[in-house]
Amino acid sequence: MHQNVFFCFDYQDALDLRAAIINTRWLSDSEKKSEGFYDQTKWMQAASEGDDSIKELLDSSLNKTTVTLVLIGTNTYSKRWVRYVIFKSLSMGHRVIGVNINEIQLTDSDIKEPGMNPFEFLAIKYHQDGSGVDLIEKVKGNWAKYKDITGFTLPKPASREKWGKAYKLSKFLVTHNWVEHDGHNNLSSWIN
Repeated sequence: MHQNVFFCFDYQDALDLRAAIINTRWLSDSEKKSEGFYDQTKWMQAASEGDDSIKELLDSSLNKTTVTLVLIGTNTYSKRWVRYVIFKSLSMGHRVIGVNINEIQLTDSDIKEPGMNPFEFLAIKYHQDGSGVDLIEKVKGNWAKYKDITGFTLPKPASREKWGKAYKLSKFLVTHNWVEHDGHNNLSSWIN
């Protein structure tokens, strides 16, 4: 049973409290823990020190977890550090799950249209021998090599039919809708 989860989200979703609602639900069981909710001072300090400092901060939290929950808001798909966490999580062998959160109602008129799925904008390309993957991302309508992580070796070679081929992450990563799929009651089962 996975008890420590990394919550990955766009900062705006933290301001809107949607991310906090899901984190609070997860932490309602005292044996569960979460990572990814940084004090603004800690994040700003890392940002002021540069990209390597941000990666170090994220990596240290990811090292404490085995599941990454990507909370999908309006602009989550386009955020550099969300993309980094997704790819880094996969390279570490984490389970990665998406949850659309825009339909969580905060006030009478505060429901938003679902955000675009970040897994549609990220892909892996298997090496010609299936031993590892290169990482690619869609930027301004074009696919390009991902630059923050070079790729990774697989624990066992991919099946032959995948060799040399690219697949969007949406092909194999599950995405739920918090409201439609009753996240309040099903979050633990999604994670476990």
